[in-house]
Amino acid sequence: MPESTSSRSKRSRRVTRGTRAGRRTSSPPVAVAKLGAPITEELAEQLAREAEAGYDLSRGRRIGRKSLDGGNGRSPRLNIRTPVDLYEKALAKATSEGKTVSQLAREALERYVK
Repeated sequence: MPESTSSRSKRSRRVTRGTRAGRRTSSPPVAVAKLGAPITEELAEQLAREAEAGYDLSRGRRIGRKSLDGGNGRSPRLNIRTPVDLYEKALAKATSEGKTVSQLAREALERYVK
């Protein structure tokens, strides 16, 4: 019975995991903190002690981007899929105007729904 594409790709991912260009790497990847410092055993223990002690969530920072609404803190996310050629045209246009593709798409949607 022929092997399905998904089982072939799963098998090849298993075989290539931990390799670089077909060769085994000499050591496993090193975990790094957000700022790029390696996470050593000592740092892992320190972080574990902090987590076990609990965090003061009232001092927490909001994670994520600022709201586009300017006031109420809500910016619903809209994901779309496009053909590659449309995306490439949008990227070129946005780049030439010093914008992101998201900014370009928001402007186009605003014009369309008016």
